[in-house]
Amino acid sequence: MDKKEKRLPPVRITKRAFGILFVSGLICALVYGYQYKGHRQDNYDKKAIESSLEKYELAKKTEVSEQLRDPIFKIIQDRKDCYSSQVAYSERNNTCKRAYTNIIVQLARDTIKSAPMRGLFIRCIRECPIAGSLCNGEPGTNEQDCIKTEARCIEFCLDNYWRGGAFPDENNFIYKKNN
Repeated sequence: MDKKEKRLPPVRITKRAFGILFVSGLICALVYGYQYKGHRQDNYDKKAIESSLEKYELAKKTEVSEQLRDPIFKIIQDRKDCYSSQVAYSERNNTCKRAYTNIIVQLARDTIKSAPMRGLFIRCIRECPIAGSLCNGEPGTNEQDCIKTEARCIEFCLDNYWRGGAFPDENNFIYKKNN
């Protein structure tokens, strides 16, 4: 006896059904992208801006030490000269920012004897030119005031991450609990 199985005909998806499925998938992807990606980026951008503004306000209250005043002013002036000679952002980043960071780190190593949180310090001083730019936007300030503001920012970073003004906590990336 030959057993023959009854086969059902293949289900055909019509063009209309395929179109509805495609549009539904596209809508779901867009809603997911907006719902789960957009707000996180907005919050991150807001936190970064708020953090920079908070650091700017704290830096304005910091005094530059007499020992480091002249070397820091020279480093800032050298950075400004380098920025004015470099047109492309990549050139500024590769030469000016790197030299600025390295010179400040070397100055701190030579003049301040303590155990720094170097990674956090470098991240902090990379934002100091932003403090100078924020100062330029304030009414009634001149270039020398903004150089002083950037120097105060560097001093703020030194106080918090090099001289031992801050201790690692759960907000820093180097924190580990000893349990």
